[in-house]
Amino acid sequence: MNYFPRGLSRRPALKFLDITAGTRQEFSVADLKYWIERYAGFIYQAGISPGDRVGILLENSPELIISLFGNHLLGAITVPINPLTTPVEFDYLVKKAEITGLVSNRQEDCPLRFHLHQNDFWRSIDQHGARFPRNTDRASAALLCFTSGTTARPKGVLLTHHNIISNIQDLLQVWEWSSSDRLALSLPLFHVHGLVVGLHGWALSGCTALVLSKFKAAHVLDLLSHGEATLFMGVPAMYHQMVDAFDSRQHDLSKIRLAITGSAPMPLDLHERCRKIFHQTILERYGMTETIMNLSNPANGVRKPGSVGLPLPSVRVRLMDEQTEITECERMGELWIQGPNVFSGYWSEPEATAKAFSDGWFRTGDVAYKDPDGYYYLQGRLVQDFVKSGGNRVGTREVEEVLQHHPAVKEVAVIGLPDAELGQRVAAFVVAQYNVGAEDLIHHCQKSLARYKCPREIRFVNQLPRNAMGKITKSSLG
Repeated sequence: MNYFPRGLSRRPALKFLDITAGTRQEFSVADLKYWIERYAGFIYQAGISPGDRVGILLENSPELIISLFGNHLLGAITVPINPLTTPVEFDYLVKKAEITGLVSNRQEDCPLRFHLHQNDFWRSIDQHGARFPRNTDRASAALLCFTSGTTARPKGVLLTHHNIISNIQDLLQVWEWSSSDRLALSLPLFHVHGLVVGLHGWALSGCTALVLSKFKAAHVLDLLSHGEATLFMGVPAMYHQMVDAFDSRQHDLSKIRLAITGSAPMPLDLHERCRKIFHQTILERYGMTETIMNLSNPANGVRKPGSVGLPLPSVRVRLMDEQTEITECERMGELWIQGPNVFSGYWSEPEATAKAFSDGWFRTGDVAYKDPDGYYYLQGRLVQDFVKSGGNRVGTREVEEVLQHHPAVKEVAVIGLPDAELGQRVAAFVVAQYNVGAEDLIHHCQKSLARYKCPREIRFVNQLPRNAMGKITKSSLG
């Protein structure tokens, strides 16, 4: 599939900034087309056919981007791999996905049709012509993305080109994303947020992308202040660091047309702090690996802090209590999703695929409610982010929001711990700004929450465990 439909252009389409080396590379659409075709020719001559799985294990780089779209052009299925993956985890992915080719920045000892090391990338692909069969089938598989695997073995999510293109078309409409935008992208590109939303949105919108090798708050603030970007995507952990590093004498973020957050909930107090420096309410949206994006606050319209917004134009949403649809406002239920964005199934796991769907609807496992305006509010996971204490169900997000309003609390995660009497007790893991007593925090909660919702235990920690996208891994607590 060709994701650059706007034709050839000599204006910069991609600017890559290596934060560590302090260097910058620029590519026009013509440059990108040249290298993408050379790469596709290289892997085809190496024995890769449409439908074969090709792993990409790279940090943010032009090589990653060329490899991704070159795989698309031939019809190979890209398997994005976290560069921090251990050898044991890597071996599992190679066997599970039946990877036959690899582009990486490290040496791997595994039988493959080709292993293209980053150091040899440009020289190797430039030796090959652009003769290869071009994939034009939107229904074919494009990506095999593995879930984070925080509680079990990672599952492979198979996304088609149609899943991606239809979803990006929705986002272009809702976010008013156009070729005049300049996207600053410092998200890790092995994850759906940066890989699908960021890179594919850039390509299909025709805008210019400023891709950074990594996120550094001070560097990103300088970049955004110089007017080089109109569109920024981040996760709450990034925004938290940017707020802490912001200096009104040096930084001016008023030129950012749209700042977007996702991949983890943004606390309401962080929303307020960001509003003061970005001069806008940060646009929060909701997606997951299996469905890409589902809901979003609008670019032009009411953005509600704490809400993940409205269903995208092509997405249908249900709130379910077991098998009964919830129609009342403010009542919590599981989010079920249906639309062209929904994945085709888990790789080689028919039982897991069947369990994930009900009557053609994908069961997200996420719990939410909607307000009278139709805006949705996530309340946690159906299992992990609910505590069943003494027969009562406690939404951990609600408790976290209350604790976050205490001035001593910098970060917090709430889980359920085993309790002989209650089944589970509510426990809060707190990163404190300054010394504070556990009883003070519990008393603070009692002012806003029913007693059964208040933490029975407070544990103070130096930091909360997070995955590569900044999402707190609650399975590591306890």
